Amino acid sequence: MSTNFKIKYINKIIGGVLASLIILLTMSCHDSNTPPNYDTFNGWNVISSSKFRLYPIIDNKLVIISGHCEGVACLKGIDLITGDEKWTYKNIDLESIFYNATLYIDENRICIPLKKKTLCIDKVSGLELWEYEHENVTLMEAHLSGAKDNIFRSGRNVNAHSLWQYSKGNGQQKLIKEFPTKLGANSIIRTPAIINQFNSILVTSVDYYHVDEMDSYGFIIRIDENNALDTLLKTHNIKKANFKPIPYHDEQVLLLINLSTLILYDLTKDAVLWQTDMPHSILTSRIEIVNDTIYYPCEDEYLYALDAKNGSILWKSEGSGTPSRIACNNNYIFMTTGNSGFLNQYDKSSGKLLNKYKFSDYFRAIQRTIAIKDNVIVFSDGRFWYARDVSKLGSDLLLKQVINLQ
Repeated sequence: MSTNFKIKYINKIIGGVLASLIILLTMSCHDSNTPPNYDTFNGWNVISSSKFRLYPIIDNKLVIISGHCEGVACLKGIDLITGDEKWTYKNIDLESIFYNATLYIDENRICIPLKKKTLCIDKVSGLELWEYEHENVTLMEAHLSGAKDNIFRSGRNVNAHSLWQYSKGNGQQKLIKEFPTKLGANSIIRTPAIINQFNSILVTSVDYYHVDEMDSYGFIIRIDENNALDTLLKTHNIKKANFKPIPYHDEQVLLLINLSTLILYDLTKDAVLWQTDMPHSILTSRIEIVNDTIYYPCEDEYLYALDAKNGSILWKSEGSGTPSRIACNNNYIFMTTGNSGFLNQYDKSSGKLLNKYKFSDYFRAIQRTIAIKDNVIVFSDGRFWYARDVSKLGSDLLLKQVINLQ
């Protein structure tokens, strides 16, 4: 254990004990597994920040949003139904977080990638549980993934790229694998996709660049019960492409991104099951897989739905401008478009554009950072976060219904 980690970990013990006491005191009145009661939902507004943006994260009855608290960047835990503030976590380094970052959340904690730091806070109290900062790594990727008792993150420095593992409980870190970087070249090792929580099977890729050359290869890592690296099991046969794996259904099949091509790949057969070319390069953060349908807002300003069984395009619907991530519930898809400030609402089954909303006054725009849970949508204008009932958006005085195509 490094001296750096020992000092930081010892300094967190008192905070961890306090967090545990608060959890015990609040468990009797806070049951995170109880579904939200929407009968009492009337919408709410919470102060936001123009300096610190992050996609809202809705975890059952808790919404995690970005904000400023007494001049310091902060995360807020907000009750989805009432808008009441459950906790606030302040950290000046939060302003540096990539708005498209991937946080890790489980039943007990929220883990955050911050520059070269990785830290976890308690989901009930908002108190910091642990923090680890890499001293010999130049840059850490802004995405976390987790399986069993660990979370994972990749990083790089001048000589090598690396994949790191942290204990969820105390932040103890471990280097899983390192990839040396050749002179005059650059490479990226991706934070891995978790395709089997029980067996801790990780899949990731390394993208390699040298002058005009580009290559990419994937590998599978299986972490055994002792949290040790087992073996490099397989590389796949897709070359000269930049891809990132996305879990799909089970540990045998992955959806891969190969520049502008979607690929369904069978790990056991080392074979491509299907591939579909899209009109533009694909950003994995925008992809949503719901049952057997893949939804993707493309840079060509269309929203696509594909059949995950064979890769065929089921429908495409027009947007406008560079799209955001999409937010889906059982019936609808919501997406913001470019700098227009519009919030588009689509029928999930047909792709039909049903409504376009914007703020009633023309001095505000709906930002890209949106999220949805059941019938509650959360969005922002940079000054406030708003939570509204999807079924009542057309009658809400806050918004103006630009078109109604229902």
